[in-house]
Amino acid sequence: MTILPSIAILEPAMRVSVSAFVMQNMISDISAILTVSFAVWFINLVIPSLAGSVLFVGAKFSRRGTNT
Repeated sequence: MTILPSIAILEPAMRVSVSAFVMQNMISDISAILTVSFAVWFINLVIPSLAGSVLFVGAKFSRRGTNT
């Protein structure tokens, strides 16, 4: 994935296509490959960014309250 130039929006599609190409000889069910690839991307990127956003907003509000 680091060799292929990518745009952030197209990253999940590129990951899925590369994983399907690599794993197609081992697993015959392409839908399972696509589902697992998307789930790994979701767990590794979306969940931490949402948690970081919540923590950042919470820290910003708590810091504002301590300065007054």
